[in-house]
Parts: sequence; structure tokens; C-alpha cells
Amino acid sequence: MFLQPHLSYERVKPWFDRILTYWDLEVDGQRIDFLPYALDIGRGLKFLSGLSTEPRRHLLGMVSSWKKSSMPGDLYRKRNRLAIEAGKILGRRMAIWGPGWKHFDVFARKWQRTIAKRSRLLSWLFFGWPNSSVRGPLLGEEEVKWRALAGCDFCLCMENNRELSGYITEKIFKAFFAGCVPCYQGDPGVTRWIPADTFISMEGINSGRELVRKLRGISRPEILGYRERARQFLESPAARIFDSARWVAKVAGAIEGLLEKRARNPGRG
Repeated sequence: MFLQPHLSYERVKPWFDRILTYWDLEVDGQRIDFLPYALDIGRGLKFLSGLSTEPRRHLLGMVSSWKKSSMPGDLYRKRNRLAIEAGKILGRRMAIWGPGWKHFDVFARKWQRTIAKRSRLLSWLFFGWPNSSVRGPLLGEEEVKWRALAGCDFCLCMENNRELSGYITEKIFKAFFAGCVPCYQGDPGVTRWIPADTFISMEGINSGRELVRKLRGISRPEILGYRERARQFLESPAARIFDSARWVAKVAGAIEGLLEKRARNPGRG
């Protein structure tokens, strides 16, 4: 069973003979094995290789729906706040794709939500939001998202949580495939898997103003350097752990092992 570490994790864990999970703190190499998110790295590299090195229309982009959460270690609130603050500064130089960013719930205080709920025009007049940085949802395959981000120099791609060791999703790879420099925060030990010189760490960056100031200070040659190091990583054996072919082999191997075990012990289960 592929399990995610949530509230019912400990309760259902005894039900299974074999567990595959991205929570690497539990991995013992016997009953519990590490299984990270799967991506088609070959397809992503092919898309990356066709991109131009010319300057891009947007400084910063993000593909993520607006959500709120109160789970321990969540990054929803920080990601939401930084996206809105940076969007107010950059306007059309930022592009936010995803549902929810025009909703009145994006505001932290009740009186703000009340005004925004009554009128989007009032919301814009009083709070400057939503503005031209909000582009709406992107529909279609993953390449639609890559193509959108390919117009951005940087990508804000923070995970949903910062306390789950081994929790590295498609977000940072989406930026790599689009030739963006990821502005990333998630698993504190992410550099065990992904080189530190391929992304900008969002640890310690706590406002949209700080983020915009940092990105504006990065030169074009530096941006291309990040992109080249990301490409080298994706082509290296180190990236294979995230490849979909390896994911399939891992799951298939686990199933075959269990079937062989059942065949040797037909009376069990």
C-alpha cells in the first residue's frame, strides 16, 4: 500500500504486509520502502531542450491553487501571502495560475473578506487585489503548465508542508522542465536529493518584498547558470529516483514479492 503520513497513518499501517511511502523517516528496507513522487523526466528534458535562452516576459510565476490549511508544518499560508505580496509589487511581471486567487477568502481579516465579498471592484480599490498578476486556472496536461511557466524567469514552488522528510513533489521539477529557477521550500533535507545550487531556498524569506528584491538582484547569466545546473541534474543518475519508470519498477517489484510470498504460504490471508 502507498501511504501518506496523515492522521490515520498509524491506525491503518498494521493492515498491510508491505508499505511504500515518501516519508523516509519510517523506511526500514524490509516492510516499509521509500517511494518518491514519479515524473516523466525524459519528457521534461525534451521540453527543456527546446526552450530559448532569451529574456522572458515575467519575472516570477506560480502554478498553484489558493488553499488554506491548519495542519502542522503547513506552507499554505506562507505561500499564499508571499504570492499576493509579490503580485502586488510586480503586477503583470508576475503570473499566478490556479483557482481561488480572486476569492474573498484570500484576505486574512474578516472585515477585508466582507468588503471583497460584496464587490471585486471594491476589493481592488481598497486592497489592490486581485490585480493583473492573477491569470486563472490552467487546464490540460502537464506540458500546458510547463509552457506557461516557460515565460517566467523564476517560479514560486513551495511544497504544502515543511515537516515531512522525503516529501518532494512535482512542484520543483515543473520549474526545472520549464527552464525556471525554482524558489523552493519543503523538506528541510531536500539537498540530499536535489543539488542546492539548482534552486533558491525560501527558508528565511518571509515577505513578497524580500523575494522580489532578491530576484531582481539576480543577473541573466546567473539565471542561465541555474538552468544549466538543473539540466545537468536531470540528466544525472541522481535524478533517476524520481523517474516514473523506476516508480513502476518499484511498485511492480513489491507486488511480485507479495504474490510469491502468498504462493509459498497459501493458507495465509
